[in-house]
Amino acid sequence: MFGSLSIRARLILSFSVLLCLLLAVAVVSLQRFQVLTDRTGVLIDEEVRRVILAERANQHAQAAAILLLKILQTPDREKRVPLYAAMDADNATSRLAMDELGRNAAIPAVQAEVDRVVALSQTYADTFQETVELIELRGLPPAQQHFESRTTVALSSLLDATRNLVTRHQIKTQSDVEELRRATANARSLVILLSVTALLSGSALAWLIVRSIVVPVRKAVA
Repeated sequence: MFGSLSIRARLILSFSVLLCLLLAVAVVSLQRFQVLTDRTGVLIDEEVRRVILAERANQHAQAAAILLLKILQTPDREKRVPLYAAMDADNATSRLAMDELGRNAAIPAVQAEVDRVVALSQTYADTFQETVELIELRGLPPAQQHFESRTTVALSSLLDATRNLVTRHQIKTQSDVEELRRATANARSLVILLSVTALLSGSALAWLIVRSIVVPVRKAVA
């Protein structure tokens, strides 16, 4: 059937197919950029989750320390029992958040900071447990002294390191996201420009070729 078409029809059909292919390439490219954008969103969610884990560990560590301070001010052991239960729950939540933060690979720029936070968390947990043991073994005064001289210092170091980690994570993540967005926008603009240029160039070329063939043929026929 293609052989029965005129030269003009053949050329028009050929260039139409070519232009459709170029348009398809542009559409596929844009879809790929959309996939890249979606993956960027997933990356953001993952980094935000790490920040939330660090802050959650911080909050529950502070809550447990406040409960321990109340225990140190409670001479009656029976009244300390419910405080111990609440304190253990906060410690467990903080420990789970910190373990998950340590297991998840962080971006290289803050990996050392994550390792430091995890190490300080373990140090704080050790001094915390020592304070609790002193309460029952030696009484409140030695435990209070240990709490003030070591546990609060360890907690302060942990909180400072965690805040630094969160800040650096946020800054690095925002920088990476902005860079990805700029790269995606530039690539999208380039694809659109190339596609439009190809379409216009192809159309102009098709018109010139058709004109250069049809006009002489018409003269010959005449």
